[in-house]
Amino acid sequence: MLSIIVWIVAGLIAGFAVSRLYDEHGSRTMTELSLGVFGGVLGGYVFKLATARDAFDVAEWDAVAAVLGALVVLGIYHGIQRLRRAT
Repeated sequence: MLSIIVWIVAGLIAGFAVSRLYDEHGSRTMTELSLGVFGGVLGGYVFKLATARDAFDVAEWDAVAAVLGALVVLGIYHGIQRLRRAT
């Protein structure tokens, strides 16, 4: 349970950082925060599955996996946004 909270907080931090880097107008902050949380939970869950640890065992690698998951999801989102603007 505690690791899920770590994943959510790490995803929020990553989403906030990305929203400050890419969005000058602040128009997509909630979208990026939501995607950061989604990516954080997804990254943390995949990490737990890959390492075969239970959800109650929290390690510093949980936060790293959550941030990486959030960055991947946000990177995909921004890549799609660029493709939409280019066409």
